[in-house]
Amino acid sequence: MTNTTWAHWIAIFATAAIAGCGGGDVSDVLPALPTSAKSLTLSESHTQDVASIKNYRPQSTLKPSLVTLSSLPIGTLAPKSATETLGAPTQIGSSRSIAPTSDTKRTTDLLHWQPSTIGGHIAAVTFKSTEAAGVRLGVRIHSLPPTAILRFYSEGNTTALVVPAQEILATIQRNLDSGDLGEDARTYWSTDLGGDSVTMEVEVPPGIATEQVQIAVPRLSHVYVLLPNKETPVAKSIGDSGSCNNDVSCNPEYDAISKSVARMRFVQSGNSYTCTGTLMNNTASNYVPYFLSANHCISSQTVASTLTTDWFYRASACNSAAVSSTTRSITGGAVLLYNSANTDTAFLQLNSTPPTGAVYAGWSSDLQSVGLGMLAVHHPSGDLQKFSIGALSGYYFCSSGSSFSCSTSDSQSGNHFRVTWSSGITESGSSGSGLFVSANGSQYLVGQLHGGSSSCSNTSAPDYYGRFDVAYEAALSRWLAPVVSVARTAVYRFYNTQNGVHFYTSSSAERDSVIATLPFYNYEGVAFYGYGASTTGVSPLYRFYNTRAAAHFYTISDSERDTVRSTLPWYNYEGPSWYASTTSSTGSTAMYRFYNKNTTTHFYTISSGERDIVQQTLPQYVYEGVAYYAWTTQ
Repeated sequence: MTNTTWAHWIAIFATAAIAGCGGGDVSDVLPALPTSAKSLTLSESHTQDVASIKNYRPQSTLKPSLVTLSSLPIGTLAPKSATETLGAPTQIGSSRSIAPTSDTKRTTDLLHWQPSTIGGHIAAVTFKSTEAAGVRLGVRIHSLPPTAILRFYSEGNTTALVVPAQEILATIQRNLDSGDLGEDARTYWSTDLGGDSVTMEVEVPPGIATEQVQIAVPRLSHVYVLLPNKETPVAKSIGDSGSCNNDVSCNPEYDAISKSVARMRFVQSGNSYTCTGTLMNNTASNYVPYFLSANHCISSQTVASTLTTDWFYRASACNSAAVSSTTRSITGGAVLLYNSANTDTAFLQLNSTPPTGAVYAGWSSDLQSVGLGMLAVHHPSGDLQKFSIGALSGYYFCSSGSSFSCSTSDSQSGNHFRVTWSSGITESGSSGSGLFVSANGSQYLVGQLHGGSSSCSNTSAPDYYGRFDVAYEAALSRWLAPVVSVARTAVYRFYNTQNGVHFYTSSSAERDSVIATLPFYNYEGVAFYGYGASTTGVSPLYRFYNTRAAAHFYTISDSERDTVRSTLPWYNYEGPSWYASTTSSTGSTAMYRFYNKNTTTHFYTISSGERDIVQQTLPQYVYEGVAYYAWTTQ
């Protein structure tokens, strides 16, 4: 440790301001990857377990201001049309302007601050869009303290969306970093909680001036299809797909792969849309939540940031209109890693962990043969999950733009598969859903839906899927089959000056992003060294994000990882971060761990001198001993 770092620590100790982190989720034994004599990259599917989101009840004394919009004229609703199946998502909501909160001054006037139960301040505004089935608020951020919290809840719904300001600020910065400098990039969209009203609650902690909250809500998205939940479990309107579709709940054979498929809901220019996407495994089977859909659904980071995914959105029984009680919605948006109009590919990484039981789908980058049987699992018209069975009938070249068109091609030049169905069809809302081939007793994804003309009145009409193998060769292999290094890698350390928490990362890209975008994180250089991948004598170091403390938690213990994931739902599991040792036999050095009783976070140091200073001067830090072993040199 350098003298500069030591000087920094002395100043921190004098003010008693250091801290650490927290986490949550469970994993199984990973299946072995299959071998192949061909130049084939194949990834098996895998199931993950994770706790659900904690409910929240608003402060009982809080009296929100009220903003009411009249019912939305029926003429503004976007009816389904034939063109929607030809490369366009299904619209499920319309943008509405909100004059009373159109700018920061008007919004500030409606935020009637009062003392909160924790000694800070809290205010709220309720927005009502008459006769809406759901409401999503577009909150434009001009200034927001990183330690603030926003909450969104609707009347009669026991679940609230609780969002730390740091998450909102990171989302907006991600949008701006993508090159979008417009107002949409500076807007955070709440999720649809059901009902025609939603309350936005803003809370700042003690010592933070309410004047630092400068936000506006210039528009909302009036959703006009019902989101079924525990209170209203029967699908209405959104369950209007054609009668020739096949209910996935009627076929146990497809139960596992159906759990990799999610309905998507997202916002673009204030309008709400739905598509379908698939959770993807990688060759490391390490639970990175990669998610595949269509470029015509999500083609920008700003739209990706609005994504909500609905998992196990299927019938409670075969051909039932009731939604399964296992249905779960996951918020938090996604990072758009790659998109291409050529294969109509959108490849994302979800920012939140998928729910308990979600399956990470296997895939194949092999060249598929004409005549091969195919399976599709999807949400036609945003409906409960369906499946279609057919065959690959040819290679085609498809273009998209003002019109969707495809022409016959070959395996070398064709960027799409042409598929015809023997049972079932696809519809608008199915866009982005996976096309699967069966092999080794399992299903492997080979494409995602771009568009087509199949319908219940023309079941033999073809649909077209962007080729996964082409996208894989172009870019997706970078994430799905990364080259693994077994050399030691640096682990970098930051100090968050706003909450006194330390952050560690082994990613140089993440390090550079924090340095460039989060000025309140002081970069302290290399803290120690670990391994970037699994090798002899090391174990994965698991990373979690504590949404309540806005801090990270790290553990090498599988049992501690599982306990956190099963009992602390506000800890988001982020997977293995680097690799270290559980013993000192590898020439490594002990990593010491402390628990801060005041902040309920952890602090880690490989320096025995730093350990001694903490023990001698900071009684709120409980020494927990050696957490694991790392290295002081590369």
